[in-house]
Amino acid sequence: MRRLPVKPFADRRQVAVLWLIPTVLALWAGTVLQDDILRLPCLLAAAIGLRMALVSMQPPRRSGRERPVPPSTARYRVRGAVTADTAGGVAAVLGTQTERLCIDLRDTTVLTTDGARVVGTAVRAARHRGVLTLISGASSEARDALRRAGVDELVTYVDDRTA
Repeated sequence: MRRLPVKPFADRRQVAVLWLIPTVLALWAGTVLQDDILRLPCLLAAAIGLRMALVSMQPPRRSGRERPVPPSTARYRVRGAVTADTAGGVAAVLGTQTERLCIDLRDTTVLTTDGARVVGTAVRAARHRGVLTLISGASSEARDALRRAGVDELVTYVDDRTA
């Protein structure tokens, strides 16, 4: 499948207007028709069109909460592949941590789901002790592995510009 070189619509408002046109037509048809059985699909189509118009106006979501790293945060840089065998180093650091910790995944080549589960177990234990865990420099693949392991909601993604 070939990708378009530019976005088909430069502005989200154009997409919303395109959704509002069939919405207005469906509302008009719903008011003109006499039979209740025919009105119901028209009004449902109008409701769906209105929802799509409103959703298209919202800015796209980012894949995690991003905040700047606080200055008094301990940092731990992870290098190479993080698998179930090698994630013990991250777990060991989290096990001894009593303050906020930022795990920098910028130099990580691979983060497997099993490795993310080991890290997740350590993050859960640290969170139980009151330690806030921050993740910095995570690629989209690393974030996917963390999300699949259920770690995504336990950590805060931080802005890489301050890491």
